[in-house]
Amino acid sequence: MTTSLRLRAELRGYLADLAERSRRSVSDVAQQLLEEAIRTRECPGIYFADEPGGRAAKIMGTGLGVWEVIRDYLGIGEREFALAPIVRSAELGETREDALHRLDVLTAELGLDRERARWWTIGQTLAWSTDTSLYPGHIEVVRWLMEEAE
Repeated sequence: MTTSLRLRAELRGYLADLAERSRRSVSDVAQQLLEEAIRTRECPGIYFADEPGGRAAKIMGTGLGVWEVIRDYLGIGEREFALAPIVRSAELGETREDALHRLDVLTAELGLDRERARWWTIGQTLAWSTDTSLYPGHIEVVRWLMEEAE
């Protein structure tokens, strides 16, 4: 879908400058900035910064990357339980393959029990899916994870 936006000259110039510096199109730069703005609005306290590997989500006032906090958080308590929000997160990819890939990579990289993480994700996702209008994809993730048991 194509959408036109009317932007002030100053904003158009800013986008053009960013596009030139990053060797990307104005459209790509605008899309990235809009996505980051939406994610920042949905998750207060998160901002995005340039890192050697590209743009990264950070936690305001700490300088820590979101993934650093997740990594450290997983060091305490029921580690497999803590993977559920990441595995089911549509922001990180909306397909069955994306969700299963996250489950596989996270459990392998962190040395966690894949089946335990899968069942924790199923249980936690069902518990948080009482209003499917807010998170319609959550039930789909549960279906995908249940298919893994078959």
